[in-house]
Amino acid sequence: MSNIAKKDYKLADLSYSFIIEFETFLRHYKPKDHHQPLNNNGVMKHIERLRKLTNLAVTLEWIPRDPFAQFKKRFERVERKFLSANEL
Repeated sequence: MSNIAKKDYKLADLSYSFIIEFETFLRHYKPKDHHQPLNNNGVMKHIERLRKLTNLAVTLEWIPRDPFAQFKKRFERVERKFLSANEL
């Protein structure tokens, strides 16, 4: 995870290893304010946003290949309960 601390990245630097390091960074990041650490679905949502921008870069031919070609998102199914009358 040595290169995750850089301030700016060039599109040409995007690779599968960068994506894995970014995912690891998000999973281990502890916010300093009142927010909770990200759960799996929160991490995957950030990865999804990065992927959209990367796909645009590939479509516009700013980068030669898609670094997400081998990456698989893994969302966890969450069962939500209805609010009670008191909670409303």
